[in-house]
Amino acid sequence: MEVPRLVAILELLQLCAAWVSSAYLTLGDGYTWQIEGEDESAAEIVSMLSKILMLKPREGPCRRLSVKTLRVRDDCKDSGDHKVFILPCSGDDSFLAVAFALIMRPVCLDVQSRMGLLVHGALAERNGPGAILAGPSGVGKTTTSNRLQPPWRSLSDDLTLIVCDQQGRYWAHPWPTWSRFEEGGPGGSWDVCHAVPLKGIFFLAKSQENRAVGLGAGRAACMHIEVVEQASYRFHCLDDDAANQLQKFGNACTLAKVVPAFILHLSLNGPFWKEMDLALGLDD
Repeated sequence: MEVPRLVAILELLQLCAAWVSSAYLTLGDGYTWQIEGEDESAAEIVSMLSKILMLKPREGPCRRLSVKTLRVRDDCKDSGDHKVFILPCSGDDSFLAVAFALIMRPVCLDVQSRMGLLVHGALAERNGPGAILAGPSGVGKTTTSNRLQPPWRSLSDDLTLIVCDQQGRYWAHPWPTWSRFEEGGPGGSWDVCHAVPLKGIFFLAKSQENRAVGLGAGRAACMHIEVVEQASYRFHCLDDDAANQLQKFGNACTLAKVVPAFILHLSLNGPFWKEMDLALGLDD
């Protein structure tokens, strides 16, 4: 085979390998992330993550998030805009849930630096606008999401990433239920690039009747902090230092002033989503 042709084939194979090991995440605040595996093991994890997040190739400027398998302590580095996350070596699939969540940690931290938050809450959409169904484990987020009827539809049943664009508008992205990837879990996929304008946040409460009660900004901010802390604690996604805590508190207060919040009292039966329609003024 001629040398120039061989070189061309090798270059094409390198391009294909780079494409397979990279994934692109575009958020509602206009930022795009290129998630890239630097070695074979990391590239395999990124490829799996790309399928889970339903990511697609794209062109244009982006921030790079490099994923590298940790082999020695000196591998740990951070250079400029390149955020390098170090994956632990493991032959056991049980580490995948934590690995996936930790890979996305720099994205969550960056979003938080621009008024966004990762919250422990399900995301639902109604013909475009979206609402979060928030609360601790066991309150019924998954059950409530499954009970939704058209035109409502569930986008995620456990986590939601809230981003704030340059105009101060809030958008919500469905975020994976990482625990579904623990050993023996069913897995799944979520269209995380699908952003919906966030119109309301509903904190779930079991009740004998269905009704939505509006919250003042002060109480709403406190409840926002609770579901943010639950997301951080369960999935080790965010730092817990004083500056980080202050930033989350400030973001929660701002969110509470802009996006209406409610206590959604839920009975075991009945069209609770109609109470959501009324609260958000979406009853058409």
